[in-house]
Amino acid sequence: MEPDLNWLIGSIIEEVRYDDQTQRWLFTISGQATLYVNCPWKLVSGAKVLLASRDHGQQYGLVYPIDATVKAMELMAGRKIGSVVPDKVTSDLTIKLEGDVILRTFNDSSGFEAWQLVGPQGAEFIAQGNGNIVVFSPKEKIVTKNTTVLLNEKHDNTK
Repeated sequence: MEPDLNWLIGSIIEEVRYDDQTQRWLFTISGQATLYVNCPWKLVSGAKVLLASRDHGQQYGLVYPIDATVKAMELMAGRKIGSVVPDKVTSDLTIKLEGDVILRTFNDSSGFEAWQLVGPQGAEFIAQGNGNIVVFSPKEKIVTKNTTVLLNEKHDNTK
């Protein structure tokens, strides 16, 4: 079953960052969610690629190398999200913004996680390498945390 990401509609991508250590992109969405992208992405409009993740740091004969974090924000600034659609087969993610600008991820691995969306109250949506999208609700995360705590307490009692 395809996860419902319609709660993002009307939100704005407020910040784009790149973490050199993890080689991961972070898109902050209206302060309520963070999209972590571990795969290639691009911004398109009409029939044109405006910017792609591989452009980051490239000079292409320009005076200065491209800072894709700055350029992406210029292209997406103030544009509300109109739709969010994960592909049912590949788990590629398509986020349509106002003004015919589209952010698309490309799941380029059969094993690695392509992206992770952390939403309100800690809900997580994880695009697995096989094209599957796993959803963790905050309640499930708490159970996992409590189980870990209980295991640690049990371990401490055996000393």
